[in-house]
Amino acid sequence: MYEVPLGGRPRLVARLPFERLNQGQELRVRVIRTWDASSPAEGEFPPSYRLVIAYDPDIRLDGNPHNDDVDLHNNTLERSGDAINRLFR
Repeated sequence: MYEVPLGGRPRLVARLPFERLNQGQELRVRVIRTWDASSPAEGEFPPSYRLVIAYDPDIRLDGNPHNDDVDLHNNTLERSGDAINRLFR
């Protein structure tokens, strides 16, 4: 998970390696930090958060087509700082 400051470079804030995830299973990544929706840092210019699933490049070479990632467009999820601020209002 990356924190992406407005106009800045993404910073890795959490990492959760895993080797196997069966259908229906889930993983949770937690980042705990203070958040002040009325401050300039979080209120006016809040960072966004980006969650990325990154596979080992060898996943397609293991001979098992059932574990290949067939949809590369759903491996990233981003929540804007404005959306986070709305949770506090």
